Amino acid sequence: MLRRRKFQVIYPEYFDKNRSRRDGRRVNKSLAMENIALARFSKACQSLGLEIQVEKEKSYPGNWVQHNGRILIAIDKNNKLPKEKLLKDIAKKAKRFVPKKKIIPDHKSEEGTKRQRTKSAKKRKKVKSKT
Repeated sequence: MLRRRKFQVIYPEYFDKNRSRRDGRRVNKSLAMENIALARFSKACQSLGLEIQVEKEKSYPGNWVQHNGRILIAIDKNNKLPKEKLLKDIAKKAKRFVPKKKIIPDHKSEEGTKRQRTKSAKKRKKVKSKT
């Protein structure tokens, strides 16, 4: 576990597009996102080369009911950035990581690619063929 004075705390709520600045958003609306999954931000931090620790069970103090988690970013004395600059860099990287959509495969009928006809469709076909 990293010591408290040697890391910065980043909550996903800082990047929530649906929140106002007053409610806890810390980046511009243009950098904010609707999908604030913790994995997306941890991936962005890792791509920036930051040493991180993810705590999934933690909650944002302004939204203590939901446990969206938080990220702890280790701070070096040589490589210390202001938190606002760090948040902008993380937001820019996280915007590039598009969450993967679940692809539902096409279902084929028992006959392969041919569609099965319902009983009413079969009756209509018989009636048309008689006339």
